[in-house]
Amino acid sequence: MTVIFNVQGLTFAYDKAAILEDLHLEIGKGVFLGIIGPNGSGKSTLLRLLSKALAPLGGVIEFKGTFLDRWQRAELAKQLAVMGQESPQGLDLTASQVVLLGRAPHQSRFGSESSRDLQVVEECMRITHTWDYAFRPFYQLSGGEQQRVMLARALAQEPEVLLLDEPTAHLDLNYQLEFFSLIKYLVAQGKLTAIAVLHDLNLAASFCDQLVLLSEGSVLAAGAPEEVLTAELIEKAYGVKVQVGANPLTGRPQLSPLPLAKEKRSLRVHVIGGGGAAAKLYYPLVQAGFTVTTGVLNQGDTDWQIAKNLGLELVEIPAFSPISQAAHEENLALIKKAQAVVLAAVPFGPGNLENLKAASSIDKQALFLLSDRPLSERDYTGGIASKLYEELMGRGQVVTEEELFALLREQSAADEESMR
Repeated sequence: MTVIFNVQGLTFAYDKAAILEDLHLEIGKGVFLGIIGPNGSGKSTLLRLLSKALAPLGGVIEFKGTFLDRWQRAELAKQLAVMGQESPQGLDLTASQVVLLGRAPHQSRFGSESSRDLQVVEECMRITHTWDYAFRPFYQLSGGEQQRVMLARALAQEPEVLLLDEPTAHLDLNYQLEFFSLIKYLVAQGKLTAIAVLHDLNLAASFCDQLVLLSEGSVLAAGAPEEVLTAELIEKAYGVKVQVGANPLTGRPQLSPLPLAKEKRSLRVHVIGGGGAAAKLYYPLVQAGFTVTTGVLNQGDTDWQIAKNLGLELVEIPAFSPISQAAHEENLALIKKAQAVVLAAVPFGPGNLENLKAASSIDKQALFLLSDRPLSERDYTGGIASKLYEELMGRGQVVTEEELFALLREQSAADEESMR
């Protein structure tokens, strides 16, 4: 990777309030990099430092191998363009005249525009689909049209790097998609390195090659979208739980925020799952206010993925591995802490038979057996699982999902009443 920005030990503060502290970052050439993070994490400040609009209090920034503070602003403007959230208001210029302002770094101090300048203006306006209104007054254009003109102006500088500070924050979704599709195309053509501050995580996931997640003034994570947009990192940075799935069209990460439980219940529920059988239970149980644990789950399993995304306490083992004695004992320990145990409609084979045996260990806990089809249709143990399940049916209740939640609420209310 050719490094275009090398940031080492960067520190900055406003009125002694630290914004960035000892930040280290390398940005490669020819990528679309998204800078994400909660409000106050230093995203826009970092962008302004990269553009030399601000000077760091400590640390260094190298641009193309030269310290940024050694670049002359006129020369830097030929290499780097900046575009913000807002379009300038009150400009009594046509759209093409606004774009022509981007040619200023390439013109002599008192020189007029050259044929080359006019050629670049037209090329940039055609690329950004703004040539059709090149001679209309800028102030008469819509917000989306104005932002496309401002992008054309930035591109008219013929920069190697384009810095974008939430450029579509106030635009409709169709303009956002059109705008970032164009940026991605230009980067893919090898014409540009784009660095954008973004607040929409799904947009960042869809369009950016790399992401940098800032939190409390430092880099919490950096890498490909699937490496940065994990449920654990998002909760750590933003303090919210999300479900992370894959966009069915692109395969990129797709985030769905998980609303907090409306009320907190005292009941602790342990779910015995696996094979995707418990996936549909976890979120409703958490939403209902129960403390949920689960196990033993194979890594990569659907149940495991959702349990991890929800931050549930769980017992996990490697993919395709049988349940070890140590994992079985961990599972028994979680069951012992619970007031209710739910056995999902799990397919059983020799590798996970210990999960069924774990359900037999219940003492004072309520046991609920969920079944959408007879165990005989999901027993791959030669009848051993069916025999164990028959014994469990005598100790617990076979329920539907609707009945399960009603019974758990009743049990929780009774437990809370007894503690008063």
